[in-house]
Amino acid sequence: MKTSKTTAAFLAATLIAATLPASAGSDRQYYEHNRGNYITREKAAQIASNKVGGGTAVEVEFDRSRSKPDHFDVEIRKADGRKYDVEVNARTGEVLSSRLDD
Repeated sequence: MKTSKTTAAFLAATLIAATLPASAGSDRQYYEHNRGNYITREKAAQIASNKVGGGTAVEVEFDRSRSKPDHFDVEIRKADGRKYDVEVNARTGEVLSSRLDD
């Protein structure tokens, strides 16, 4: 009986995990597998830095979502300490959004 409950709990956990949205890890794997279709992380960082008038990219993450084109989320840190979040279209290099991070 105990084995049946353990097996049922394991199966339930597996089914729940299978329905969760894709993680950042799977986005990263998708990008690596399909990177010929996208600009590079370095190019996205350069575009984002130019958009906010210079700074250093401290984080560049590839993101796939249903509501936006595949894009890079780029965090830029300026010399004065301000941080900007910039979204760059991963296929075209177009800046989708930029904002000062509070």
